[in-house]
Amino acid sequence: MIARRIAQGIQTEQRDWTLSQNTPELAALFGGPPSYSGESVSVEGSLALIPVYAAVNVIASTVGVMPCHVYRRLARGRERATDTWQYRLLHESPNPEMAPGQFFETIVLQMLLWGNAYLEKVKGSFAGAPRVMELWPITPSRVHVDRRKSDGAKVFEIDRGHQSDDFTSGGTFTEREILHIPALGYDGTTGMSPIGKARQEIGNALSRQKFQGGLYKRGAKISGVIERPATAPKWSDDAAGKFKAQWRAWFEGGGAQEGGTPVLQDGMTYKPMTMPLKDQQFIEQGQFTTTQIATLFNMPASKINGQTGDSLTYGNREQDATDFVTFTCLPWTNRAEQGLWRDNDLFPSRTFYPQLVPEGLLRGDSNQRASFYKAMADLKVLTPNDIAELEDRPIRPGGDEFPTPTQPTTPAPPGGDDE
Repeated sequence: MIARRIAQGIQTEQRDWTLSQNTPELAALFGGPPSYSGESVSVEGSLALIPVYAAVNVIASTVGVMPCHVYRRLARGRERATDTWQYRLLHESPNPEMAPGQFFETIVLQMLLWGNAYLEKVKGSFAGAPRVMELWPITPSRVHVDRRKSDGAKVFEIDRGHQSDDFTSGGTFTEREILHIPALGYDGTTGMSPIGKARQEIGNALSRQKFQGGLYKRGAKISGVIERPATAPKWSDDAAGKFKAQWRAWFEGGGAQEGGTPVLQDGMTYKPMTMPLKDQQFIEQGQFTTTQIATLFNMPASKINGQTGDSLTYGNREQDATDFVTFTCLPWTNRAEQGLWRDNDLFPSRTFYPQLVPEGLLRGDSNQRASFYKAMADLKVLTPNDIAELEDRPIRPGGDEFPTPTQPTTPAPPGGDDE
């Protein structure tokens, strides 16, 4: 880990944080920059919104079920490079504590929330040759990216972690130690945080959530004025004080929370001064937030139980699922693949490259798959064993040979032998 490698002699530099820097990382340390609603919006705070948590969870977990294969380029086509250390690292064990699915889930989660994923490269040797032995995610809120003035190379400044964190010592590192995968960004140095860009809308939702919770805590207490008719008998100071005390006792005794009705005297009328609950439209506002969060992460609103504006049938649910994988998940897997591939420590040879395989998530129904496989077999693109692997079925002897295409039978002409 970084803390261990610092102890082994890696040179570090001291960096003093100042408020004038106004970096997203520093702002997140103090709860995030305030939004127009007054709520500070941070990554951790945004996850208190169910639509945000649901969106990043469904995207990251979907990517997590995609197996990562390493392929070898051939003169024509490709083949799985199962004999390489990169295949074993990415497909089987990125580090001793994380399964491959959890590892890629974490990478995508970091990009979804912070706009950047950072991995520590633990190096060693295998069969006398240098190689990356382990990859460990680093929490992005601890990393600040800059460029070295001498040569423009990226430098990563990692702050000191908590005592319970394995990375208890910070320092300055380069791409020799850190693998950086940025999401969409302005300058190619760092990616933009989707949460940071949507902080106004998220701040509004957090503020509404806080107000709604406070309203329930207060029991929706009435706020308003009591009018006493001018023709009512004149009150003495003592009578007015007793009525005020009774009114307050009714509230403090739980009358408002229990749905009771206060008793007014002498023709008094109560005029509420707060917005009625039906006009506050909590449910409608919640649906609006869900739709906005789905838009933020470029996903069908139905994936996080948002309103779609039409009824969902089997057909459009299936199309929704396909669109989700194609247009929501694959851009993130592509970023992860390219970020890994461009690292010279992982892939010093351009002959090999990684790919997160989504085929299992893009299957149609059984009839569509059967028609597709038959066409591919007839064209001698897929053998029976290729199809068996795609369907997660056992292969069989002789299944690597292409079958003879079946010819459609021509119906006999009408009339038969009588003609």
